[in-house]
Amino acid sequence: MPAQGLVTVKAVAVRLDLTPATIYSMIDRGILPAVRIGTRALRIRERDLARILDEGTEADAPRR
Repeated sequence: MPAQGLVTVKAVAVRLDLTPATIYSMIDRGILPAVRIGTRALRIRERDLARILDEGTEADAPRR
């Protein structure tokens, strides 16, 4: 059963029309907080995604 309020990097990339690599870069640079699940999986909280959408961060990011 998936955790409530958490989305995958791929799903965030689709919603923001960016590549997963750009999302990972945003996570690495501290722009987008992420939660590590286990040793490999990363998830993004819905509220953090909403903040990015509201702020318009990465407006000049390369599009896929």
